[in-house]
Amino acid sequence: MRLEQLKYIIEIADTGSFTTASSRLFIAQPSISQAVTALEKELNVTIFKRSRLGAEPTDIGKKIIAHARAALNQISEITKLGETNFADIHDTIHVSTVPTLCSTILPTAVFLFKKNFPNVKLIIQENGSKKIRQNVQNGTSDFGLVTRHDYGTYDESEQFQLLFEGKLMAYVGKNSPLALEKTATYQELAAYPVVIFGDSFSLTDHIIKRLSAYGTPMILSSTQNPESMQKLVMATDAIGFGPDVYLVDNPYVLNGDIIPLHIAEKETTQFGILTNPNRNTSTACEALMKELLLQADHFERIHLKMI
Repeated sequence: MRLEQLKYIIEIADTGSFTTASSRLFIAQPSISQAVTALEKELNVTIFKRSRLGAEPTDIGKKIIAHARAALNQISEITKLGETNFADIHDTIHVSTVPTLCSTILPTAVFLFKKNFPNVKLIIQENGSKKIRQNVQNGTSDFGLVTRHDYGTYDESEQFQLLFEGKLMAYVGKNSPLALEKTATYQELAAYPVVIFGDSFSLTDHIIKRLSAYGTPMILSSTQNPESMQKLVMATDAIGFGPDVYLVDNPYVLNGDIIPLHIAEKETTQFGILTNPNRNTSTACEALMKELLLQADHFERIHLKMI
């Protein structure tokens, strides 16, 4: 498959004719016909219905042409970036992020981004998704790195681009009575004190709601610092909560000081980029988000595995 073949089928679809397409592209009509026929053979499909009246895309042809348009648009964007001298860009990007992404894909993404954009200043703030949504909405953050849960409701006007998914888990210290368990229900977890994130985290609302079904939750501490949360769990019989992504390659998990627990009531957590569709994003901002998507894909393929 070659780029010119994609250009040809788009032009034929737009003009409805091989002859007109060849004229507009300044390519001999037999050359276009041969290129399209070769593509159809390669894909083992018929892209166009040919007749004396012209050329009409088949149903599968319409889908292929739509993908061809998207591919060429992406290539156009890459070409624009390649024409830019990134070192001449002086900008400031404000990013709000949940702690999990700040400790997984963000550091590598920032490192690679800064190699191309040395004069762009990054201001990164850790917070919960509820606060991040506000920051993106009011413009104090150019974009946010947030979590979405399958138990939440979201504003349809928010633009969310998925990075990867995880499963909500609990975790305990190695001396906890639950340390020998692999799975626990919320009813079982409700018998123990919990350490939760602050009010700006949507996960906190959910955990309290879940545990409240079995009595008043015993909250040992509330903190926005994941390190403090983990140390409290290791030192007590309290329970912490977070997505499995939060526990991947965690040093306390690897050395056995923290034991992950699957929650019987399986719930999904999505990680993604949140932007405001009513605000324009700069070239540097777009480049950083694309780097995050690349790092997310790498993280999901190489590191993300169920504990």
